Amino acid sequence: GMPGAYLRLALPAIMGFLYSRILVNTIYSGLMPRTQAKAFIRARNRRIGMLREEIRRHSGFTSFIYRQRLTEELEGQVTNQKHRLRAVLILQAWWRGCRTRGWPGRRPMQRRRSRVRTSHFSAPRQDSDDEERRKQSGEGNFLFFLPGQRLRHQFGGSSSSVSDPRSAPPHMPYVGCAGDNSPEALEAASEAWIGDLRRSLGDDGPMPGPMLGDAFSWLAAPFNSMTNRFFPDQDDQCYPSTTVKRIDVPRARTLGSPRKVVIYYSDTGGGHFASASALKAALARQYGDDIEVTLTDFIRTSTTWPWSNVPEAYQALGNYPSIYKTLFDMERSASSFRDTKIFSLMRYYNRAPVLAHLTEVVSSGVDLILSVHPLINHMIIEGLKDIFGDREITVRVVTVVTDLGSAHFSWFEPRVDALFVPSREIKRLALDHLVPPEKIHLCGLPVREGFWHRSKETKPELQALLLGLRPGRRASHVVLLMGGGEGFGAIVPVAVAIGERLLRLGLGQLVVVCGRNNEVREKLERHDWPKPSSRTSQQIEPLILGFVSNIDEFMSAADILVTKAGPGSIAEAMIKGLPCLLTSFIPGQEEGNVTFVTEAGAGEFVADCEPERVADKVEAWLENPQLLNQMSANARRIAHPNASLDITRRLCQDFLDLPAPAPSDALPESEAGTCGGVGGRTQLNRGAS
Repeated sequence: GMPGAYLRLALPAIMGFLYSRILVNTIYSGLMPRTQAKAFIRARNRRIGMLREEIRRHSGFTSFIYRQRLTEELEGQVTNQKHRLRAVLILQAWWRGCRTRGWPGRRPMQRRRSRVRTSHFSAPRQDSDDEERRKQSGEGNFLFFLPGQRLRHQFGGSSSSVSDPRSAPPHMPYVGCAGDNSPEALEAASEAWIGDLRRSLGDDGPMPGPMLGDAFSWLAAPFNSMTNRFFPDQDDQCYPSTTVKRIDVPRARTLGSPRKVVIYYSDTGGGHFASASALKAALARQYGDDIEVTLTDFIRTSTTWPWSNVPEAYQALGNYPSIYKTLFDMERSASSFRDTKIFSLMRYYNRAPVLAHLTEVVSSGVDLILSVHPLINHMIIEGLKDIFGDREITVRVVTVVTDLGSAHFSWFEPRVDALFVPSREIKRLALDHLVPPEKIHLCGLPVREGFWHRSKETKPELQALLLGLRPGRRASHVVLLMGGGEGFGAIVPVAVAIGERLLRLGLGQLVVVCGRNNEVREKLERHDWPKPSSRTSQQIEPLILGFVSNIDEFMSAADILVTKAGPGSIAEAMIKGLPCLLTSFIPGQEEGNVTFVTEAGAGEFVADCEPERVADKVEAWLENPQLLNQMSANARRIAHPNASLDITRRLCQDFLDLPAPAPSDALPESEAGTCGGVGGRTQLNRGAS
């Protein structure tokens, strides 16, 4: 419930506040009374300066009430009697020290103290004449004694406690009062001083000595583990500023058998996981047991809160495009994502967990790391640099971009060994962000195995037999409506407008794939669809589905795809020759996808905020078979059905020293171009960029 969720969010802040308060009080209690007063006065002066600056900045008429409150606080700080008393105590202590030590300047006293630290605490005792000379000149250690305190001093390489001023070494004079250094006079002066301080400060003021520390000492024990967590002791066996143990890294690259490949993704939408699964399937199909592939959600596995909740944040921000666009465009003026404050924060908070994960992966003997998500490329490279140090990084790192028409600049890390891009637009962006041209390879977007070849069944057979769809009597058309893996966009009004239009005119059947959006699915299932007329008696209600794994079969049976501008859906539709009617996009990386489709003549864009216009466009397309055929041909022209196999083939040949697969394993369809050679066996310098 809400209280529990609020408590989970507030508890870390409450614990941090309590721990900080206890820590400050514990440190404060160990200080000398004079040092306590000085620290308090410095904090008070800083607060007064901040108040004055805040009053100066809010000088307008509209800030009168706020400025009045600040002025009252400032007057309270300036006229506070407790603060005045602390200032008087500092002056008194300084005066007593001057009377005891004489009147040497500040810097000569600092030089004398420095000589004392290097000579008195380590050298043997001198003769009595030297001791008497140092005692008279004030050269030596000064012991400020308060009743009830046990002060530590060190002499001759050993340490001991001083609870009585008379037990102090003879060369350490007391800091007394009015020239009287006797224990009785010091005792009386100290008691009078503390009594005055108690009466002046009241019960709420900080007291000298260890009183505050004793009051909170019983609370400090549970926080010892937190202290070790935030302030770890540096160990030579650990990486700097972490508790991650160092590992032995190989001096030269050796390939294991089978080759070990780790594919990193994050579940921010369905496209990244779909591409990762496609690459894994392509590796298994072409090389079988020669390669061992592991899929890992890097952000969930290797980062701390709140970064580990990025998938949930993406799902929430998808419904607030303006906020997402603001976040997407932050610090875009930087030449590299590595130079941004966002990456600095990610690196600062996640350096230790990322190192812990990568050391485990490197120790397992991984040969190739494959990334299909933009936010993790720089962290992987930085982590491997920490692990390998000045040695050659023997683990190859490759990025496969899964955005189609535009992309965030965090995709482009010049230090990777290879960068596979799906379009010329992305290749231009990579060059703009200083990725070396020889590392960039245009191969298309990796798609699922069902899209690697054409279906053997014809479209009418799939409509009537395989999927159980029953198109209308007037035309055998199927309109497929998708909202992406997360079900983004105004699916309900668009589905209602298209579905009712198709039922009324008998032009075909609507299939709605809602993805993970169960709320949309339930609304459409409960919708009261109009009854078919006598002219459309064979027409049935729209088919409402959730998340489906055989989307390739539905696309093969469809004539039009109505969807958001997701790169995976567009790439798969192009392979199937399916005209795309785009109705929404996530501002940022999906803006370029609209241009990619419309400039190629493979579809159009109509905003889902006008569902009737979307239905009008669908009707116009279905009434014009020649236009549909032309858009279908344009879609196939820009498709890359072999992208998954081309990428994995090049990776294995150039980075894993595996031969090309047998010709029988290659796909017969070759509608798209293939990748160029990677040339990955040449030694690459990751630290140059």
